[in-house]
This record gives sequence, structure tokens and C-alpha cells, in this order.
Amino acid sequence: SPFFYACAALSKSVILPAPATIFAIELIIRYEQFLDKPIQWLLSTIRNLFYYIIVTAIMIPITMQANHLGSDPSADLIRLDTLQQRIAKAIISIWFCLQKALWPTKLSPHYVIHGPDADFSELLVACTTLLVFLFIGLASCFGAKDRGSILAVWIHIIAFFLPVSGLIQHGMIQKGGDRYAYVPLAAFAPALAALLFYGVRARPKNHKIFNFILITASIMILTSEAQLTARQVVIWRSDLALLRHAIAIDPFDWRCLDTLGEFLLRNGYQTEATQLLERALQTVELMPLPFSPKLAVFRGKNLVLTGRVDEGCALFHQAKELYPESPLPHNNAAICDLRHQQLVPLQRKNFEIALSLAYREDQITGAAANLRAYDIWQANGYQGTFDGTLLY
Repeated sequence: SPFFYACAALSKSVILPAPATIFAIELIIRYEQFLDKPIQWLLSTIRNLFYYIIVTAIMIPITMQANHLGSDPSADLIRLDTLQQRIAKAIISIWFCLQKALWPTKLSPHYVIHGPDADFSELLVACTTLLVFLFIGLASCFGAKDRGSILAVWIHIIAFFLPVSGLIQHGMIQKGGDRYAYVPLAAFAPALAALLFYGVRARPKNHKIFNFILITASIMILTSEAQLTARQVVIWRSDLALLRHAIAIDPFDWRCLDTLGEFLLRNGYQTEATQLLERALQTVELMPLPFSPKLAVFRGKNLVLTGRVDEGCALFHQAKELYPESPLPHNNAAICDLRHQQLVPLQRKNFEIALSLAYREDQITGAAANLRAYDIWQANGYQGTFDGTLLY
């Protein structure tokens, strides 16, 4: 199993906390030893998990290296600059996903983080709820009520939420939605099964009303979960269906508005695409974000795609002057300069500068593709359309 754990970790880093679940299972299996000789139990558990620990120790630095640009300013429009912000975001994210698991309505690919002027009561509720759940888990464990199973479930949930909660920034700042909840919430299935089992075992003998309530509640839960599953399968069947659903849930989801707008633009739906890109731009303008290369190129890109080319190009050139080391404004300003015949001698040089400044893989790929597209366009005598891409 440590071998398969290593394969899974190489495939998806979210699986790295798996040894915490094995640790929790050890707690349940050897519960009596945990109560009688906790130090001996801990040492033997560490010995049993030795190979998992070795794999984790190897994979953590590999994962960190792969994610070394996760907090780069060009990774996202929104950025968490302090540890306190990341801790707050992690607590809210865990609570938010648990809330969605208990009451699964308005599910979406991701959920918006509030601005600095928002009401922070959600953070207070999240902290209180997590502390209460932790206290219940510890109390049930040491009170010998459930052999540590509630605590084990809680260990699994918290451990698997940590990589995707935002405590470690890796690009997107918005709360992880459905796609980030599937591994942590896997513990809900055995927890619900255990709850049902204990409910059946503890029921009064020959108590028809209790049996009726228990059976009815079970049928309702299973029916609801089946309907939700069928609904989610329909929503996640394609990019178009998912994006339209996300915007219906949150009309101010700037990321989905922008993504759907570009998707429709590529497929020839000019009018609707322009409306969505305008809405994405307006939503971002309302957010209290500091001016940055990422913000400038996003705004400029949407201005260009909605027909306001001069405004967009002016913004690219402004960002290029303010951030001479950023490759994104250089690349987009170089594309804008293709409109001016007098700049022909400098055009290829501008694309070369953009490529030399690129340091993220996506930036290098995009800048190199634009340089190749320029060479093809130049070889054709500057005839036809330049087949390049605005980077953002």
C-alpha cells in the first residue's frame, strides 16, 4: 500500500495527507492500548507507518518545488499576503465545504471570497463550529463512547482539507468547490453508516413509531443523495453546462463569466460573449484590488475582446512601463504594436523581450508561440491575420 500511496501522490498532490487517515484507523483498531499506554501506542504506530512517512518525506519537497510559483503575483488577480489571511481562508473553506456537505445546495466549481469590507461573522461561525466538532471528537474518544471513530473521521477530514484550503497558496484564491471536497468528505459515508447502525441497535424493542421514523429518514436521505448525484452529473457533463450553472448560482463569479465569455467567443457567439466579458470586467472593477500586472492585463484583455482596442492597448503599455520585468504586459503590448507600420523594425524584438522575461511555464509557452506566429506572419509578407494570443 505505501507503493500505491506513492503512485497516487505523484498523480495528485491532494492525496499526500493519506497517512493521517491510516493513523486514525490505527487509533480505532488499537483503542484499548491507546488508552492504557498512549506513549507505547504512539511509538508502535509510527513504526507501522514508517514506509508511509518515508514516501511523504520524499513527496513533500517534490510537491513544494512543483508549486514554488503558486504564490506568484501573476498566478491570480487576488493574493493573500499574510499568514493570518491564509489561516482565516483555510478555516472558512473547511467550514464552507462541510456546510455544503450537510446541506448541499447551490453547489458550484468554487465560491467567492469576501472583500475586506465584508462581514466577518462567517469566520467566527467557522471557528466556533470547528472547535465544537473537535471537542466532540476528543470527548467521545476519551469518554470511551465510540472507540475513537468520531475523532478518526475528524482527523481524516481536516488532514485532507489542508492542501486545498488555501493555507498554502497555489494559484486560485477562491474557495474550492465540489471538486476539492470529494476526498475529505469520503469519511462522511462510513460516519453516516455508523450513525444508522447505532440508531438501529439502540432503538426500543417493538417500537413501531421509532422504526417508522428511522426507515423514513433513511429513505429520504438516500433519495435526496441520489437526486443530487444525478443533478451533479448533468451539470458536470460539459464545460458549457458547468459554466452556465456556476453563473446562475453566482452572477458575480468573474472567473466563470470570463471563461464562458471566451469559450463563446471562440465558437462564434459574439453578442453573448461580449456581454459576459463586459460583466466580468465590471465585476473585477468593483473588487478592491491593488493595481498589478495581472490585473492590468486582465482588464486590457477584456477591453480588447469587447472592441475597445485602443483602451486595452493603452493599459498594456501603461503596465509595461510600470512593471518592466513582467512578461505579460510586454507580450500584449507587442501584439498591439503590430497595428503600427512604423514599429515594424521593433516588432520581433518586442516578442523576444517578452519571451526572455517569462518564467512560468504557461508564460514561456504562450510567449514562444507568439514569437513563432510572428515569424510565420512576417514570412507571409505581413498578409492575413496574426495568429497570436493575449496572455493574462
